[in-house]
Amino acid sequence: MPRPLPFDPIAEARRQWEEHWDAPAARPMAAVTSIMRAQQILMAR
Repeated sequence: MPRPLPFDPIAEARRQWEEHWDAPAARPMAAVTSIMRAQQILMAR
């Protein structure tokens, strides 16, 4: 099993999105990214 990351990649993606692009769109982007990550984890099982 891989070691946990020292940061939350979804939160970091949201932070980057807010810093470089449209802040109001960051919340839905983070939600979709989280859903896609959950799918990847389930598919890997």
